[in-house]
Amino acid sequence: MNKFKVWRRLEIGTGKPDLKDINISDWAKDLLKKVKYSKTKKTLDLVKITPKEMGLTEDYPTTKQIYDKVKELGLELCPAEVGPILRDQYRDQALYEWLYIGMEPITDARGYPYVFRLYCDDGGWSLYSYIASVGRPWFSDNRTVFLVSKSLKFRPFDPSAKQKKPNKKHILDVTKKVVITKTFTLNGTFTEEELKELIK
Repeated sequence: MNKFKVWRRLEIGTGKPDLKDINISDWAKDLLKKVKYSKTKKTLDLVKITPKEMGLTEDYPTTKQIYDKVKELGLELCPAEVGPILRDQYRDQALYEWLYIGMEPITDARGYPYVFRLYCDDGGWSLYSYIASVGRPWFSDNRTVFLVSKSLKFRPFDPSAKQKKPNKKHILDVTKKVVITKTFTLNGTFTEEELKELIK
């Protein structure tokens, strides 16, 4: 089972953050104009993870590859407001750390898709942006923030496990002699003969 350690809990729904002492790039300022802030208070569980730690082996995985892997692992993209709110609250950020926000990209005034990224150096805390088009390459060690779903429970199929009653059944589907399992909710059960027919 994949379990992700919560790196930080972030409260949203408390209004716009105070970014007066934050260095904000012009492109990030453009994105901030389009951020919608939740009106309902809610606490988000965040995970900080790199593409390499997610299991991607490419040196420069693309935005699409990373986001597809996020879905596969059961993680979720952050709402855009996480960028500025986390920037306001993450004052203990390590020097020279780049932290990317895994979010649905926002299209800037020029038509390019961007996500937020946070930085810290001797000059203080900064809020920048990063172009995140579908084919845009990322470094495999880019630390990126995603949401940990409250219902995150991913369990790979165990072929030795017995089917449980009353109605959760594994249907076998064979493609190129590889057995893939899919779980469906059914009212009945399969006989041994019916299963043999499915995997012919």
